[in-house]
Amino acid sequence: MKIMLPMCLGALVPFLVILIWTIARLPKLKESLRASGHWPVKSRSKVQFRPEYKELLICTMDGREFVLEFTWGTYQVFFPTKSTWEASAPDWAQHQWERVRDDLTAWCHEQKFPLEIEDHAYVSFD
Repeated sequence: MKIMLPMCLGALVPFLVILIWTIARLPKLKESLRASGHWPVKSRSKVQFRPEYKELLICTMDGREFVLEFTWGTYQVFFPTKSTWEASAPDWAQHQWERVRDDLTAWCHEQKFPLEIEDHAYVSFD
């Protein structure tokens, strides 16, 4: 017995298959986009900066910390280039370089500290 679909329903079948497949993959796709930094974040908090002794700048982003170099005597903040950042950053920080740079630039401007972006800048994600 052969089932005959009306012409309009027959054209919908491939569309419905693709739609169902896409919906089934959404959670995985969303996580992948969020990890890569391409998924829109509803409310992104600013990165927080706190100078500490021994020339360290403690940075807090989304509840996690990392450390940058902050010289005393002559105050100056050193931030790694994007390629250096991505080479050493863990997954949670991998695609956050622009966000950190933007927030750090604003913070340095408020504090009147010069900011240097360079290949050999110290950053620790321990």
